[in-house]
Amino acid sequence: MGLPSMLRRLEMRECKNLKSLPEGMMQNNTSLKYLAIRKCHSLKSFPRGGLPTSLEYLHIYDCSSLESLPEGMQNNTSLKELTIGKCHSLTSFPSGIWLPNTTLKSLWIRDCKNLESLPEGLHNLTSLDNLYINDCPLLITFPSEGFPTKLKYLDINCCNTESLLEVLRNLTSLDNLAIGGCPALISFPAKALTSISIYSCKNLKFLPNCMHSLTSLQYLFIAECPSLLSFQELPNNITKLNIQNCKNLKAMPYRMHNLASLQHLIIRSCPSLSFPEEGLPTNLAHLVIQDCENLEQPLFEWGMQRLTSLACFDIGTSSRIESFSKLLLPITVTKFTIENMPNLKSLPNGLHNLTSLEELKIFKCPNLASFSKEGLPTMLCCLRIADCPLLSQRFQKGKGIDWPKLAHIPRIEIDRELVI
Repeated sequence: MGLPSMLRRLEMRECKNLKSLPEGMMQNNTSLKYLAIRKCHSLKSFPRGGLPTSLEYLHIYDCSSLESLPEGMQNNTSLKELTIGKCHSLTSFPSGIWLPNTTLKSLWIRDCKNLESLPEGLHNLTSLDNLYINDCPLLITFPSEGFPTKLKYLDINCCNTESLLEVLRNLTSLDNLAIGGCPALISFPAKALTSISIYSCKNLKFLPNCMHSLTSLQYLFIAECPSLLSFQELPNNITKLNIQNCKNLKAMPYRMHNLASLQHLIIRSCPSLSFPEEGLPTNLAHLVIQDCENLEQPLFEWGMQRLTSLACFDIGTSSRIESFSKLLLPITVTKFTIENMPNLKSLPNGLHNLTSLEELKIFKCPNLASFSKEGLPTMLCCLRIADCPLLSQRFQKGKGIDWPKLAHIPRIEIDRELVI
């Protein structure tokens, strides 16, 4: 049985009894561009004739019995994207699969639980821009020749390889690096990096000393690194810093106040983290502080009013804070969010002075009973209140004692229902 010669796209899904594709099924097709095979759990092999050389996109996903990839893939000289995922019987790739190839742009290998090695010759993929290798716990080595030197995006997660650092050193064009669940990580290779994501690296105690020399770095994301204790100095050009669930992190980056380009700072679930003595960079536009006990208490000493570019401020997940009465925010703030503060009883006294404030959100503050006497800013466009029973009662439409104070606000949501 053959395919129509002009067929361009073929998808096969949940063919439970399909064990192999018919011999010669695809040999005469010269038009097929896209082939996707998903959830064919009995499929073990492909026809010996291989796949059409016209193929540009090949996706093989959740074929748990598949033991080998199609033969002759080195002949697929038009292939641009290859995805292989959840093929738990796959232990290796065919030899010679990566003969010099100048068309493949993206390679995804994910959740192949028994994959032990990648094919030699991976460096021959001279046009490869994006490489994703995720959740392959038995993968302990990379090809001796390494990865293509012109690789731009590399995402590696849950691969217990100790040769990672050696491979990274040769990636001089690498722009974006994401590493998760790699306990061997101790340094970064490429000064051209603009984005670094590190997550679930349980043995990482310090960021490498070379961090400040990454002069192209703009975004740094760090999460689930329980052994991380401190930062080295970061490069001045960084614009976004996101730190989450680092339970033992004690200090902010050295000389953080000098990061003149930093605009977005997000810190969540870092209970040991202390506020920097020198303060925060004055150019911050977006600040999120969630579940950071050591940061909360001196909140009123931060000099928030000095953050003259601040537009969005989000604070929450604290049982210690009872009052915001002394908190002074800059008049540039347009969005202010308070959430999950069970003991909060008062909002900032100067809230009405925030003449740029457009959106105010207050969630899960059961003891917050009212706003300040001065009321809310006249320019406020949107007010959202949820899981704040005392506030909700006072602001019931037409019934609540404080409902008239909201008359100037065009959009009001209370407990996720649109009131106005």
